[in-house]
Amino acid sequence: MLWPFRRRTPVKVGMSKAEVLSLLGAPLDSTTREEVAGAAPYAAVRLRGQTPPHYEYWLYVGMPSGYDTQVTFTNGLVSQVTTPRSAS
Repeated sequence: MLWPFRRRTPVKVGMSKAEVLSLLGAPLDSTTREEVAGAAPYAAVRLRGQTPPHYEYWLYVGMPSGYDTQVTFTNGLVSQVTTPRSAS
């Protein structure tokens, strides 16, 4: 995908997953907090009558050129966007 936005990402806090997909397409990789940590820590929280927020992380490598775009979603909305230099 050609990145027309120079070094700035068009993704903004508060956007939905559908909005990010329409701007950037599918991520190279994605994961959730539950996949990383497993379900056990969350069962204890639910027992106390609370449901923890759902976190999801998307990675776009080389977008923009020389950088990666990392998008964090909290409960389905963008909560953080970072664009560090690419490792490769």
